[in-house]
Amino acid sequence: MTRRKEESRTIKDTDIQEKYEVVISFTDPEDKDAPEGANIYWAGKNLYPRDGYKPTAKRIAFLLSNKTSFKKPVISKR
Repeated sequence: MTRRKEESRTIKDTDIQEKYEVVISFTDPEDKDAPEGANIYWAGKNLYPRDGYKPTAKRIAFLLSNKTSFKKPVISKR
């Protein structure tokens, strides 16, 4: 019965990790488990999020919005 339950499990948005282009360099203070310096994302160099980090949908929405300290999005869909 457990196997059947696993097969019918719906895919959640947290199961699929989309990568975003970094358009403005920023530091992500919510990525607390990052190795030293790994929570710094450089525009044109890095994709967000780094491998091994799964930000919340709310965090991604914030970074895509004009509510950042830069008053514009720091990431964009690729």
